[in-house]
Amino acid sequence: MSNVSSPPLTLNKLADIDHFFVRANTVSDEARKHREAFNYDLAVRRSQEAFELYLKSILLFLQKEYPAIHGPVPISVEKGMAYSPESH
Repeated sequence: MSNVSSPPLTLNKLADIDHFFVRANTVSDEARKHREAFNYDLAVRRSQEAFELYLKSILLFLQKEYPAIHGPVPISVEKGMAYSPESH
C-alpha cells in the first residue's frame, strides 16, 4: 500500500458521508421493522440497501471511488479505487 496521503475531506464531502450514513440507519430501521413483522423478503431487501449505503459512506470517508453500476465487480483498493474500471 502506498504512503501517499489523501487531501483532507471538505465540508461538502463530510456532509455527503453523513447523508449516506443517516440514510443507511433509516433503511436499517425499516429492515428491522419488516423482520419483526415477519416480512422477510422486504427485510432482506432493505438490509441489503442499508449495507450498500453504509459501504458507500465508508468508501467516501476513505476517499475511494465506488462503482456506479450494480452487480459484482473486482475490488482493488490499493489502486485508490474500490473497483477496477479496466474490467468493464
